[in-house]
Order: sequence, then C-alpha cells, then structure tokens
Amino acid sequence: MRWLGLLLIPVISLIAAEGAGPGLRWFGYTAVDAGWDDPHDQVAKTCYLDEVADFTNLAHLAVHAPDEAVERRLGDMARSRVAAALDVSALFYERADPPLEATGSTVDLRLRRDCRERWQRFLQVNRLADQAAKLACVYLADEPVWNGIAAEELATQAALVKESLPTVPLLVIEAWPVIDRLVVPSQVDWIGFDRYGVPDPERDAAYREQFTRLKARRSRPDQRIAVVFEAQWLPAYGPAGYAPEAMGAVAASYHRLAAQDPEVVALIGYLWPGGLEGKGQLGARQLPEAALGEHRRIGRAITGKTGR
Repeated sequence: MRWLGLLLIPVISLIAAEGAGPGLRWFGYTAVDAGWDDPHDQVAKTCYLDEVADFTNLAHLAVHAPDEAVERRLGDMARSRVAAALDVSALFYERADPPLEATGSTVDLRLRRDCRERWQRFLQVNRLADQAAKLACVYLADEPVWNGIAAEELATQAALVKESLPTVPLLVIEAWPVIDRLVVPSQVDWIGFDRYGVPDPERDAAYREQFTRLKARRSRPDQRIAVVFEAQWLPAYGPAGYAPEAMGAVAASYHRLAAQDPEVVALIGYLWPGGLEGKGQLGARQLPEAALGEHRRIGRAITGKTGR
C-alpha cells in the first residue's frame, strides 16, 4: 500500500450502516500512526488519530522495533472506536543490500533470521494477545512480491503471527503489476492490491480485470478483499485533468465498487498525510473540503459514525 473464514470482528467495531454494502465493515487510512511527519504541516505530528476518529474505524499503526510500546496507542484508538491495522513488517524483514533479486521496486526484502525472537519480544512487551480485540487486522507485508519477499518467507511469517493471534485477520496488499505471482498463505484472511492513477475504478475495465485476477490468487474461498482506494493527489494528475477537488469523485467510485461486492471487507485509503512520495504529493488531509467531505461521507456510511 506503500497501506476470515468466519470473519471475527473485534468488539469495538460497529454494525454496518446503510450504504456500507453486504460485506464492507471497515474504513480508514494508511500512515495515521506510523511515525510519518507530514511535511506540509507547520506543527510536526506523527499520529493523526484525532483528525480521522469521527469518520473511520480502522487506522494504520506501524511498528518499527521489537521493544516499541503500542499498548497505550491501541488504547487511544479503542477509546475513539477505531481499531488498528497493525503493520509488523519491520519486525520480520530487512533489506538485502545490494539487492539480490530486485523487481521493479528496486527493493529486495529478506526474512530476518531472528524474526521469531523479535516477534515474541514484541508480543511480550505489549501483552498483545490481550489486545486482540483492539486490532482490525495485522498487516504482514507491503507488496511482498514487488518488494522481493519469497513466498516461503511470507508463509513463515503468516504462520507465526496466526499462531500468536488466532482470532485476528491477517492482511497482505500486493502491487498490481505482480498480482499473478502472489502466493497467498492459507493463514491470510484479507488480500488486496494497489493501483493508482485510475479515476473511475468502478468502470475501468483494466482495474476490474486486475480485481478479478486478485480474487483468483486466494488460497481459501473465504478469504476477503481489502480495497485500497486512492486518497492522495500527485502533481502529475493536474495536467491529466484531475485537480485535487476531483479526488472526491475518485473515492466515491472506489466506494461503489467495494459496496457492491459482498467479498469486500475493508476500504483503505492511501494515504492520510502527504509528502511520502515526494514534494507536491497531497494526502487526504490536504485535499480541498469538497473532496475530503466526500471521504467523510463515505466513512460515516460504512462505520455508522455521525461525527463530533
């Protein structure tokens, strides 16, 4: 994202509101609590929970080290009726430098030899088994094939995490050019892909075809789909005819696509704070009110929240 069998919804989740769709239960953004400081903001901050809590129920929370404490952060989310998409990839993977098998991403990740110890340490520091109800999902790896993660490594990670947190859905998001190479471990519960620069995915034939190909990669028929929607705006979109105001209509198209499909469980926006992809990138929080207001409408339709 760059972002169950019998679906076990944590107790803090909400009953779906009208407009949520038959399977759609979760709405939120990447980089809400990921240690990323929005360079557009005059006041540095790395957690944006207060900005999204009144219309989301899922927030990306990234972990960077085995001793990192997240118990308080999980509690803050739970009190706001938001559950964490807990990103644990940094506990398990490290870069091969120089890359041994670089893909189009030029990144080559390898499973750390001490990944089991790092994971167990993180579990203990945060009493994570006791926090399971505060987790929407555990995000195993970002674009694993695109970033050089071998199928056996992803399977090892999925087995370790599922053994520790058996009731929490596991999520994997792949990059669209390598969907057909994705091998989904049986322990994974939600899968998705990211593709940006598609103004109307609901009606875009290529996007819909890739959506179908993603579903074909499932290793269990009950694995659900997380739709990654474009919440950013890039400078290249202006000359193509898409001003920042247009991103509200883009989000609405993703919402219609997700709400119509009973196999879609989550709609996750990339991303909340801008600047991660370079100067000029707007995150959702920098979008004009005309666009961001549409995001809020969608989020409240899915979560049932009514705002402050």
